[in-house]
Amino acid sequence: MKIRAPVRAAYTDQKPIYLGLQSRVDDIFSKPCHDRRWHYESRVKEEASFALKIETGRVKALDDLEDFFGCTIVVRNSTEIRDAVRFVNEHCETRYQRPQSRRITTSRASAFDFDDLRLYVRLKPSPGTPPKPEDGKVFEVQVKTFLFHAWAIATHDLMYKSDEVSWGRERIAFQVRAMLEHAETTIQQAAQLASAANLEREDRATEELRKIIDIIKATWPPDQLPKDLRRLSQNIRELLSMLGITRDRWRAIIDAERAARSLPLDENPYQVTVRLAFEHEPAAVQAFINRPDEKRRMVVYDTFTRPNWFDPATARNVLRIAG
Repeated sequence: MKIRAPVRAAYTDQKPIYLGLQSRVDDIFSKPCHDRRWHYESRVKEEASFALKIETGRVKALDDLEDFFGCTIVVRNSTEIRDAVRFVNEHCETRYQRPQSRRITTSRASAFDFDDLRLYVRLKPSPGTPPKPEDGKVFEVQVKTFLFHAWAIATHDLMYKSDEVSWGRERIAFQVRAMLEHAETTIQQAAQLASAANLEREDRATEELRKIIDIIKATWPPDQLPKDLRRLSQNIRELLSMLGITRDRWRAIIDAERAARSLPLDENPYQVTVRLAFEHEPAAVQAFINRPDEKRRMVVYDTFTRPNWFDPATARNVLRIAG
């Protein structure tokens, strides 16, 4: 996947800081969790994952990623979640959390969506120690039980980091979440169950993502694409939705571009889509960037000649990336 130099540079600049943060948090959390018979693990985002997260349009700035570094505390059962939160609060200041309340949910009783507790925290200052680059950096702490941690690991490839989307596979994963005692057998047979007659169907969102992935695969060679085509297709689908451009129109302008010239090797599919939107659908772009009270953002790279009417300094709903 092509990653623009400013994004790559932002990742490269920040990674050592978050590796330092990871080392500090590991030192603080690992042994106490082990002593409590809890599991602890941590990770720093990879470059491709960082770039895809930026292109969701939900990040305010390149240095404002709330989960560049994240860790997980796994407790034995739900009665220990409160103890884990207290432990985290002994060492960290919680800025916010998702879900906001453990008693109130946005999910229906018939749904089994992912809703494990995520705390967004920063380490409390250590008196008498010199300042460090990672001081004040926000990171994510997930708190979950062993059963749901096992579910997340076992069903990860059914739902995330995939190069395809399947309504049936996602349905299976949530059935497993509701019936953890059947997890091992169900997961082993997931591929077969997904093709069963009652699951061999699609909702509109899944169908749309699958068709976008088909267009991406037909347009770009595999070495120019990330492994996570699902997230890429979601980003493009969200971008088209923001601009009010249909999938058929998107494909038409891409086909016209390919007929006129080869697609640049230094632009990934999201970047090509943004550039072609400026060139072929200026009214849609103007309407979006001037829309008040819009929470989503279109990521605009300074890699193409933009029209005179676009002023990145005053445009709303835009995350501009220079270079």
